[in-house]
Order: sequence, then structure tokens, then C-alpha cells
Amino acid sequence: MGCVLSNPAQTNAARRVRQPIEFYDEEKQAPPPPPLETIDQLRIDCTNILQGLSQIHAPDWINPVVCLNDKAYPLFLASYKFEDRADHIDLPIIAFSRIQNGRFIFIGNLDFVSHPVLQHTETSAFVENMITWGADYKIQTIRITLLGFPPQLISTLQSDFSSYGYIVDSPKEVPATIMSSLVFIASDFVCENLEPIITDYVQRGGTVVVFAVQPEEGIQPDFFMNSQLEQSGLAFAKCSLKPANKIISSSDPTSLDKFTFESTLETYFNILHEAETVEDVDVNLLDQAISQMRFYIGAMGVLNYDDALNITNESLQFLKKIGFQVDEGICPDVVHSLVSVVISELVPKLEPSKIEPAPLIELFPGNTGESVRLTKIKLRIGMKSDSWNSTGLWLPAGTLGSITTDYPVTLQVGSHSLCLLVKPGPWKRWPIVVTRFIIEPNVPTEIASPFGGIIYFISDRNRTIHAVFSNVARYPYYVAQKQTIWDATKDIEVPWGEIQMKTLCVTMPTEAMKRIANLEEYCKLIDKLVIDAFSFVGAKPPDSRRVVFDVDLPQSTPVNSDALVIHIDSVDGIINIQQANSDILLLLSHLTVSSLNNAFYDIEIENTISTLAGCYAIKKAWPDEPPLVAVPGSPSRLFYDLFDLCNEKGHSPFAMAIQAVISSNVITNAKDAWQYFVNKLGRLCNMELPHLIDRFRQTGKLASESPEKLNVYQLEDCDI
Repeated sequence: MGCVLSNPAQTNAARRVRQPIEFYDEEKQAPPPPPLETIDQLRIDCTNILQGLSQIHAPDWINPVVCLNDKAYPLFLASYKFEDRADHIDLPIIAFSRIQNGRFIFIGNLDFVSHPVLQHTETSAFVENMITWGADYKIQTIRITLLGFPPQLISTLQSDFSSYGYIVDSPKEVPATIMSSLVFIASDFVCENLEPIITDYVQRGGTVVVFAVQPEEGIQPDFFMNSQLEQSGLAFAKCSLKPANKIISSSDPTSLDKFTFESTLETYFNILHEAETVEDVDVNLLDQAISQMRFYIGAMGVLNYDDALNITNESLQFLKKIGFQVDEGICPDVVHSLVSVVISELVPKLEPSKIEPAPLIELFPGNTGESVRLTKIKLRIGMKSDSWNSTGLWLPAGTLGSITTDYPVTLQVGSHSLCLLVKPGPWKRWPIVVTRFIIEPNVPTEIASPFGGIIYFISDRNRTIHAVFSNVARYPYYVAQKQTIWDATKDIEVPWGEIQMKTLCVTMPTEAMKRIANLEEYCKLIDKLVIDAFSFVGAKPPDSRRVVFDVDLPQSTPVNSDALVIHIDSVDGIINIQQANSDILLLLSHLTVSSLNNAFYDIEIENTISTLAGCYAIKKAWPDEPPLVAVPGSPSRLFYDLFDLCNEKGHSPFAMAIQAVISSNVITNAKDAWQYFVNKLGRLCNMELPHLIDRFRQTGKLASESPEKLNVYQLEDCDI
């Protein structure tokens, strides 16, 4: 057999699978870190802005800047000394915030970018750091838009910033879309359409820097930017203060944490939560916490409604926990007083719909009766400038009302405008019980008050206003010679009412009004008394001068302010016109003394003259009664000498001599005023008055014999 050689059948070789080739130029990237907490981002920003800085040079006066949400953070602090405090208070003067995609910076004085201040190396370095941060470290040319800057500052800034390569624009009108790297705005810049323009700019990543403009001396600053840029979480405190030092040192970010809004509230709340009694509270710590927090409260806006409500509730709960009512009134301890300051200043910051009646409202001003009907009312009122203009309407405590007007006006709820915080407790009422609202025209505005009260309009000019109110009531109101108004309102269960005469408008408890047997005769007599008292000093009688009875006063005597405020203890005497009494004299003398315009530079002399005026009016009204029966205590020898002279010569020489002193342009002190008055009085009486000319020889005796009830001290409106 032969062998047959054969090849196996050929097949395609299996193709090798190609393995993917991976190139590792660098290590595989880790997943991105979680986003920073807001506070951590703010601390990093603060560190970057302050990099390389140890201090800055500051202007003389600076407005503190407050951080009002958790996205705002301070940059520099200044120490302030106050006359009524032994220690100092540290407050932010420059702060910033991150809002949406953009940034805000508030700086406490426009002079921080003035040429003299920028000459200081570290101040200019801070401004450069701030601008670099605000431009998000972009390398292209930085363009800055200025709004509301004075021309001279614009010129120096363009020169100073040119060395940094910045381009500075100052448009005559705000552009509809801002394209610059940063916007610098003066705090008093007014532009109705600014808010939406800035909102758009910030959403696109822009940075807004706002500078406080210092007002003229004696003028309260009105920072328009606080409300326009409320979204920033920053605001200027409404006061300009002088720092203890012009050199402001940089602070470590960790120490700046306690000046954030959250930390400020936490400090206050911790004090309240840790105390169970008054004795548990460290008064100094509480005072310091409240002193700092008041700057924040004063700058709160509508975005802080919840914060204001939270602080108010915590404060009220604390007072209830430690007890604040005693037989003599409320808030007897300094701890109560300090917390009452917080509550009082928060009332205007509350959302009206969340306001409830204050505790112990039944004690003052009293409850509104359940039968009182709330309704919608349209009014037309002729307003006098700078006066309380009665509306005839009452807003019950904790009731949400609304108003629409055709002109801007200030609305006041409540008649008892004196602040009691200047005197220690206990008080007979809460220290501040009046609430005011700024009403813009043709815009419905909600109004509410924890105390309720009579509604007034206040305007800066004479004008007629039309208003529509809802959810309000009438109150007992008597208008002279208009009996129908009284008949329609006298039975309304509202605790306070008003009597409108020719010379006075008197606010008193309703029950006291009802005890006046004949209101028409009462008004006629009081008008006559006031006219006669004013004729004694040669003055025009008042036109509806306001008189308010109050259950408590900041001092022991009546107070002349927006109204003449008299203690409620005098109401029984003043509504009693059957005979002369010391309360009627008290009313007349305090009304009259305000007409003297401090022309005598001596309150004792002015008290004596106004008391004489009251006695003269009383003698004319009750000729059969000795007028001195109404004078309390033992009058001074000077009073008797003048009284005898008036009986002999009549009131006309007094009226002319007093007006001569008031109208004189050369009198500058009490001695000259008195000698001028006596010489003039002597000539008018055709007699020598040597026993009167040496007024200051009698000073000691006059002071010792003048009854305390006749002393008058002017008290400015409380702003605590």
C-alpha cells in the first residue's frame, strides 16, 4: 500500500481582538468637592479682600453698616464711644454680601474714595482689592459706573483710578442695562426704576458698591438705597457716628463672625433663654447685646418681617417668664426696661397682618367693645401742615385695616406720643404706644397697631386729602356747635375720645367726656379762659392746640411737645367748670408758657408770667372768687408783686412788655431780658419799679417758693 500525503483543509485564522489603548497623561480627576457653606464662602471672600492689609484710614464720620441676613458679612469694624456708656461698641463700617450671582458692598462714607483718603497706601490697597474681587479677578479692563456722585469727586476718581487702569463712567441717566464691571452708587441717589435695573445686573453677576452720603448737620439721613437695595441683605444704620480712631485695624475673620445677623440674634436670645428670673440676668451683657442689636433693628425692612416677629415673640415670652407686672404698673426693673426698648422699636418693623393686641391692653388704652362696628369709610379732610389732623376714626388694637389716599401723608395711630423710656419703671403703660406709617399715594397700605388708637394724618403742607379706609371704627367725638356728631358717636364703646373747640382739641377718656353735663357750655368757657390767658401775654390764641391726658409722663409736670400732655389725675379738675381750681390753672399756665418762646431765658420767670396769665383769665371767668385760690403752694414774692401791679394797672402793659421782649433781636441772656421787660413795663405803667429791677437778687427765694407743679421743662420727642 502506498502512503498518500495530504494537507488539511485551510481555514481563516481567528482575528485578535484589539484592546483599547488608554492614555494617562495625568491622574484620574476626583469628583468636585461639595459646595461651600455660605458662611465659609463669606470668610474666604473676606480673607481675599483683606489680603495684605493691616489697617485703613477712615473719614471723621461714618455710618455703621448692618448685616441683615446670612449672606452678608462685615469687613471692617470701628469702635464707637457714647456719653451714656462706659464701654465702647464695635460696629461694622464696611460689609459685603453674595446675592444670586452678584455681590454687594456697603461702605459707611463716600469719602472713602475721596482723593485725600486714597492717598493713604493701605486704604487705596483695600479699594483695589475690593474692586478686583468685585470684578471676579477678571484680567480684562475694569469699567466702573458712578451713579449719584458729586462732580468734583467724579473728576478726582477718574484721575485716581486711571493709574490702576480702571475706566470710570458717569452717565447722566441710568442705562436700561448696565454692562460695567462694577457700579458705585451714592446712598442718596434717587431713581424710581433703579431696583429692577440693579436686580437684572446682579443676576448677570454684577457687583454694586454703595457709599453712605453724610447729611448736613442736624438733618436725619434718609438712605434711599436701604429700601431700593433691600435684597442685598445690607443697610446703613440711620445715624452717623465718629469712630474712636481714624485708623481702623483689620480684624481676623473669626472675630468678625459675631457681627453677622445670625450671631447678633443668637447672643441676645441666649441671654433670654438662660435666665429664669430678673436676678439671673447680667445687665451689662444684656445692655451691650441690645445696644448692638438696635442698629440692626433700625435698618430692618419688609424682608425681615419674620425676624422682627421672632425677636418680638422671644422678648415678650421672656418678660412673661420673669414677670413684669406689679401693683404700681409694669416693667419695674432695668432688665424689663431694656427688653421693652427692643419690643418698642420692633413694632414698626412687624408685618401688619401679624400684629396682635399687646399684653395688658385692658389697662391702657383699654379694650374696644365687642359691639363696635368695623367698616369702610371714605373721607375728605383739609389738613394743616405739621399738625395732627383728626380723622374721626379709631383702629382697634391688633386689627388689620387699610388705607388709600390721593396724596402722600404720614398716618399716626394713637394719641399718647410721649416716650416713657427716659424714666425708670414701673410705668402705667407701655413706653411707646404710637405707631406711624408712611402712606404713598394711590397704593393700598395695610395698617395695624398692638395698642390701637385714634387715627391722625400728618402732612408737611396745607392741603385737602381724600382717603378710603377699611376695617376701622368711629370714636366718641364732640365738635363745638355740631351736636349731631356727638349724638351719633357718644355711645360707641371706644375708651378714648376727643373734644374739638375753637382753641383746643382735647383727648380724654370717654367716661370723662360723658361726665361733662353740658359740652357746649364747657367748650365756650374753656375757649374764653384760653383766649383771656393768651391776651395777658399779648399772644394770638391757639387754633385747635392739642391737649392729651395720659396715665403716665416722663416727668412730674405736664409736657409741651406735639401736644400739651397732662397727667390723667388732673382730668377731674379740668372738666369741673363750677369753680376755679388748680387743675384749670395748670392747663392755662402750661398752654401760655409755650407762647413765650423761651424769650426770657429763665424758666422760673416764664412760669411766673404764665401763672399770672392763668390767674388773670380765671379772675375774668369767676369774678366773685379770689383767683389766687387756684394757685397751689406758696407763690413767690415776685409773683405777688406782679399780681398786685396787674390788679392796679390791668393786663395791657404786661402784654405789650412781654411782646417787646419776644420781638427783640438784641436780648441774648436772662438778665438782659428781665431788665428790658421791667423797664418797658415801668414806662407803660408810668411808674418806677425798683423792687422788680433786681430780679437776680430774688433768685434763691423765687426758686424755693415756686411750687413744683408750676415748673415746666421742655422735653424733646424721645428717640431711643
